[in-house]
Amino acid sequence: MKKKNKIIVFSIVALLVIINDGLVMFLYKKNKSATSEQIKMQENIQDNKKIDNEKNPGYFYKNEEVDTSNWKVHETEYFIIKFPKDWHWLEISSNENNAHSNHVISNNIHFDFKKYDEINAFSDIGPSPSVILKSKSDVVISDTVIATSNAGTPKDSINTRISLAKKNNETSTCTRPTVFQGKYLIALCAAFFEKERQLKNVYYIANEENTVILSFNTTKDTLINKKIFNEIAKSIELK
Repeated sequence: MKKKNKIIVFSIVALLVIINDGLVMFLYKKNKSATSEQIKMQENIQDNKKIDNEKNPGYFYKNEEVDTSNWKVHETEYFIIKFPKDWHWLEISSNENNAHSNHVISNNIHFDFKKYDEINAFSDIGPSPSVILKSKSDVVISDTVIATSNAGTPKDSINTRISLAKKNNETSTCTRPTVFQGKYLIALCAAFFEKERQLKNVYYIANEENTVILSFNTTKDTLINKKIFNEIAKSIELK
């Protein structure tokens, strides 16, 4: 009887060992398969990024570092500015006599000026967006220049713009003016337009003579690296 009980016990133990080994092997294969899927998924993401970059020059992902060494340089009457090599300085006359021209910087060469013939005049933050963009990968940068003396000192000029931004749009959040490059004052305000799903980041850059209002228009959920905006604003050299 004891011998029979031992045989039963050994049989149960052996069966449990087999089941355990089988379970371990199943979990191992499942985990290995999941790991393989994760690797494959990551490779697909990288491939998609490569494709998107090829289809959309100037398209930047949020976690990418910004290399400014090969950026374009453009000079206007009031300032010099740099921007990514695959972005474009676009300009069009707003009337037949060429008395006034609108211009923007954009990574979309097909940006339609006809819809926004006064875009530069509305570069600052207002109650509604000055541009309506649909693509998360698009950015349109407009600017306007005002005399700093209209408000007094560079600090007065920027503080006046900040006050107006907050008055015009209650979502506006702003930084305090800080000294930049030892000769300019710079501040940033951002405003959301929930209904239109748009975002406007506006940099105010001032010296004793002029204040540049540099406006970056994107969708609210833009995929463009915000570091690029900072680098463009920092590249400004006022005349």
